[in-house]
Amino acid sequence: MSLPSGNQIINEACAEFGYSRAALLQPVRAGGRGERNPRALARDATMYRLRERGLSYPRIAHLMGLTDHTSARSAVQRHAESHGLDIPPNKDFSLWSEDEIALLERNLLAPHDAVLSAFPQRGRHAVLVQRARFKKARGLTRPYARMAEASA
Repeated sequence: MSLPSGNQIINEACAEFGYSRAALLQPVRAGGRGERNPRALARDATMYRLRERGLSYPRIAHLMGLTDHTSARSAVQRHAESHGLDIPPNKDFSLWSEDEIALLERNLLAPHDAVLSAFPQRGRHAVLVQRARFKKARGLTRPYARMAEASA
């Protein structure tokens, strides 16, 4: 079973909150009276769900018709704070197959070009960011210092 796409998540939110897709994607102007517009709350919840599924803030902004990813980040933060939730992290390894994770782990100290060529279906930035996170999680943030220690 695959994860739902961004468009599927938006469609599910439309059905749940009772808005058409066009209405949910229409920007909401701030009212300034202390209470938030229900449609704005629905938009924030939708962006939070998109982030939970591992979508980047720029991708969420694109799907929601925003001009800037910082608006998506703010919406996710608002929703998380108002509901006592944690802000979903950046894409994690749950979106990578076990084979991809194993391959990445075997290539932690390989040159960038070698790692990138092992993942032709993934973008350059995604691969390098995931490798950096993987190295940090394993305490390998300074591989050259560790290699120098090992060879001494």
